[in-house]
Amino acid sequence: SQKYTNDLDLTAQIRTARRVFAEAIRMVAPLAPEVIFLSVPSNHGAARAGYKEQAGTTDADFGLDINYSLEEQFEERDGFQHVRFVRPGRMEETAVVDIVGNRIAVHHGEHSGGPLKHGDWWARQDHGRRPGWDADILIMNHYHTQNVGHSGNGRWIVSCASSDSGSLWFTNKSGEASVAGMTAFSVDASKRPRNVDLL
Repeated sequence: SQKYTNDLDLTAQIRTARRVFAEAIRMVAPLAPEVIFLSVPSNHGAARAGYKEQAGTTDADFGLDINYSLEEQFEERDGFQHVRFVRPGRMEETAVVDIVGNRIAVHHGEHSGGPLKHGDWWARQDHGRRPGWDADILIMNHYHTQNVGHSGNGRWIVSCASSDSGSLWFTNKSGEASVAGMTAFSVDASKRPRNVDLL
């Protein structure tokens, strides 16, 4: 089903993604004092044996491999010393960064059970003291729909839009379609997402 709607084979997809991200890093690096390129494993990038079976651990993910590859490409290059590459710890799925006093957790989001259940999933991560349990802001993306919600006492969840033009496979299956774009927001001492926009 879904795999037959791709217009590029797997290796071409990986090469294209790596080139697009490298160009973005080259464009953004001169404009900011720090650039963070963060990747988390997802159902989209998981290495598979056959159609659905995962071939390896959580770390067997093409998105993570692209992150490693770009880190190797840019390390010790003049003009890129301020570019940081972040991934979850080994066998983990959530990456955490601190930005302007905000602890931000990033997880793809497929385990939550739906955009309105992200808070329940996060609460269980809190009780298990899993990576990101103590974050101020959680970023999720699996459902390709932009949404900002409040969770618990002073915690925020940002669900991101998808930058592709949509999935005909998903639309045919569900009747739903998402608005394409990139979710952007800023953070400050308030520990909440500010100026949320769809670019």
